Amino acid sequence: MNNKNKIRSNYEIKLRKKAFLEVTNLFKKNHIDFFLYGGVLLGFHRDKNFIKWDWDIEIGMFEKDLDLNYEKIVRILKFNNFSIISKNKDELKIIFTKYSKPSITQFEINGLVYDYINKNFIRKKLNIPSKFLRNLSQIKIFNQKYFTPSPRSDFLKYFYFDWKKKINTTKKEIYLSKKIRNDNNWKFYVKLRKIKRILF
Repeated sequence: MNNKNKIRSNYEIKLRKKAFLEVTNLFKKNHIDFFLYGGVLLGFHRDKNFIKWDWDIEIGMFEKDLDLNYEKIVRILKFNNFSIISKNKDELKIIFTKYSKPSITQFEINGLVYDYINKNFIRKKLNIPSKFLRNLSQIKIFNQKYFTPSPRSDFLKYFYFDWKKKINTTKKEIYLSKKIRNDNNWKFYVKLRKIKRILF
């Protein structure tokens, strides 16, 4: 078994919860808009908890929100002793952790770009129809409310091969649907962002 998707102990999940509440409360306190998707959303929608073999917590932000707050987020994370593993503003990504090794739990902030050509939100090989992000709904996690794509069941059905089935693997082609993993215009938008940064 790949070490990445090993079963986390109850103690490791407890540390994940501690870091999760800490970082999301910091974002809320600092008026930074975000939403949950991916494995963390699947876990709490299906199992009412983190998935013990999942290694990353995906935090989504719209491009404009991440652009506006990028340096602020980095400062907040560093000030509160989160370890930044990697960051790339052109790629709209920040990976960080706290209390655990990255192989146990890492957090990913992923910015989603609106593709004006295909009328959906994208990242590299990730395509989300705008209908799921037009009106976010809320899910209750540890007695707190978090925004998510909506409607959740339809989104998860679109996102995963079979969201109700528990699949422990790191191979995305096994657990992600084919619809979501198609090639897209991500590289074009990354280049466009680089050009804008150089010019402005």
